Amino acid sequence: MNDIFNEVMIKKDITLGRWLFDILLIFTSVNVVILSLMYLAFFAFIPILVVLILVPFLVRGRHVEYEYVLTNDQLDFDKITGKRRRKQLYSVDVRNIELMAPMTVDFKEDFFAAGSNKNVDLASNPRAPGRWFIVFNDHKDGRVTVVFEPTVNMVKNMYIFAPRKIKGMEYLEEALESGDML
Repeated sequence: MNDIFNEVMIKKDITLGRWLFDILLIFTSVNVVILSLMYLAFFAFIPILVVLILVPFLVRGRHVEYEYVLTNDQLDFDKITGKRRRKQLYSVDVRNIELMAPMTVDFKEDFFAAGSNKNVDLASNPRAPGRWFIVFNDHKDGRVTVVFEPTVNMVKNMYIFAPRKIKGMEYLEEALESGDML
């Protein structure tokens, strides 16, 4: 028997807010160094040391990637922060999902009717083409809706395990023709 394996790595887009935070952080750290050199003289090494340790840590932590891995009927969602720390967010058996559909106007009612306890956006940005949502029950968070950007092969492979629960397969052909999905 052939095993199914699909892996997608999505980098979170840099928003205007992230740029402004980084600029403000650098501006503030430079001012702290200058002021500590001017007024603290001998003890200036303490704030300078704090800035040298804290600023790279904060800037590196702003780099976020999401990884979706489909292994046979198991779908895993991971968050990678600063290219170092990996945290598994959810692990779902595809057979146990309640609903999966593309984020389009046709399935807007299904998205809002899901009535989830928690909505999680794991897409590169809120307007990215090829976004889908999946609704499932998690033992910790209850009913969860995750928005993500799967590839065409990933959706087709998930359809093998849960054909009645995945809607909008006709959008795959349109996406392939228009180039909206990988």
